[in-house]
Amino acid sequence: MNNWLHGHFAESDPGMRCVIEYCEPQGTVINREATDALITCLEQIPQGVVKMSDTMKDTVETSNNVGRVMTEDYSILISTHTRSFTDTEMEALSRRIADVFAAVGAKSETVMSAPAWQENQQSPFLQLTSDTFLDVLGWRPRMVAMHFVLEAGFFVEHYPGIQIASIGPRIVEPHSTSERVEISTIEDIWCVLIELLKRLA
Repeated sequence: MNNWLHGHFAESDPGMRCVIEYCEPQGTVINREATDALITCLEQIPQGVVKMSDTMKDTVETSNNVGRVMTEDYSILISTHTRSFTDTEMEALSRRIADVFAAVGAKSETVMSAPAWQENQQSPFLQLTSDTFLDVLGWRPRMVAMHFVLEAGFFVEHYPGIQIASIGPRIVEPHSTSERVEISTIEDIWCVLIELLKRLA
């Protein structure tokens, strides 16, 4: 096993190794049928980048990742997180994942769905926001397309044509147990926000 691991992951994860120890037989082991179904699902669910953007260079358009695998008394729960800049791509990927579960007799449901959203980087409001950063802090923010679910999608869905700029303090290692914010950047964003509101008024 360790020879196999080293052969496949020597460069990306050189410290990976397998340790097998004896233990007493357990009465709560998942049966073979359920185990096979679980492994089949985890192997067939799309993981990582599914499609790159045709219009934004080097930007992921659609992706999926398995979030958690949990066991309850008589069931195994698998959560997945699907993201895309286009609703049709996200819906198609969701159906593809649901089909994987259905093929082994499992059920799936959408717990939360956020509308896809892609801002026009040439919008006047983004330019105003960039100018405000420059005047208040002395530098312009880097305008990038971020591949994650954002509440802005709900505003775009209900108010077509609305212009949005997503700004915030510097977050380090987001969506991890080590997530933290750089405190000094909170004051900067607050000053930009106040000045931006004044200019909009």
